[in-house]
Amino acid sequence: MAKELNKEIKKYVEEEIIPRYSAFDRAHNISHVHSVISESLRLAANYNVDINIVYVTAAFHDLGLCVRREVHHTESAKIVRRDPRLQEWFSPGEIDLIAEAVEDHRASSKHEPRSIYGRIVAEADRQIVPDDIIRRAVEYGLDKQPELGKEDQWRRVCEHMQEKYAEGGYMRLYIPESDNAKGLAALRKIIADKDRLRKAFERFYEELSPYGVRKAMPSDVNAILDMVADSRIQMRQNGNTTQWVNGYPSREVIENDIKNGNGYIIYIKSNLSAIGYFAFIVGDEPTYNIIVGGQWSDQGKPYGTIHRLARRAGYNGVARKCLEFCKGRISHLRADTHKDNATVQHILHREGFEYKGIIYVSDGTERLAYQWKMSE
Repeated sequence: MAKELNKEIKKYVEEEIIPRYSAFDRAHNISHVHSVISESLRLAANYNVDINIVYVTAAFHDLGLCVRREVHHTESAKIVRRDPRLQEWFSPGEIDLIAEAVEDHRASSKHEPRSIYGRIVAEADRQIVPDDIIRRAVEYGLDKQPELGKEDQWRRVCEHMQEKYAEGGYMRLYIPESDNAKGLAALRKIIADKDRLRKAFERFYEELSPYGVRKAMPSDVNAILDMVADSRIQMRQNGNTTQWVNGYPSREVIENDIKNGNGYIIYIKSNLSAIGYFAFIVGDEPTYNIIVGGQWSDQGKPYGTIHRLARRAGYNGVARKCLEFCKGRISHLRADTHKDNATVQHILHREGFEYKGIIYVSDGTERLAYQWKMSE
């Protein structure tokens, strides 16, 4: 049993294997595989095992993600068996042992790992630190299902936590020397307390979201007007020819939004570039006092209104970020849009807004009125 790591194997893994993880999602990236390798080697010190087999098993365990996640464990095993360099250092029986251990590492596996190597790497891959587990769940959703809105991401995280980590979930632990049992107990307490889990989700969702929101400043006006121009072009291209005409929204309107503290910029966190604008006003909107063909269901309750949503051409997710921001600040929202603005109508329906009727804006033209209220 080798007790020291073969330098040639280590060089090969570091130069040829670990870099492949840069192509995977944030929950399975290079940082993750380094962590699994480190923990596997730490746990291996408690057993009479070949350190090189432990090292290679840990290094190869997620390579099958290059195919797809559902079968990554079996694909990783195939990669082990096909790798010609491993045949230089390991016997056919040892390669089978590594491949089986790689295949057995997956938490959802219906059987226990067939060897101590599989148990060591499976345990190291668990890494049950509650904050890290929740963060990785949020990361995975944002990377793999970016089309989902915040509430859908929240539901996905809850379902994942219940299925995998909650009491009765499929998570299994195999190595008593690890700290995972303590971590799993702590995580289960969080899962059982929806308020605590939601707070953790909110923290990581905001941290990992590519966009941020800030108050608009007078120095932003020219950039905002450029976004307005881009959005007007998009409206015309989508068949909406009668909204935002006659210079609306003008520089004066935008400047008043900012002066009154109602203007907001959506920006890219990585470079601070402004890519979206909206006005968010809490309080009575006079044009909503009369509604035709329906009625508001939040009469007498404070509400916020969203106006003048614009985005720079080529950037998606701006409307969703705007609505997420506003939903987080008040329990009732109202919005209106032109009957020809199919894009905004689709967004409002998708984000949980209900059509309530027709209102008339200050120039006398009609708008479709929508309302959202927080689930009780």
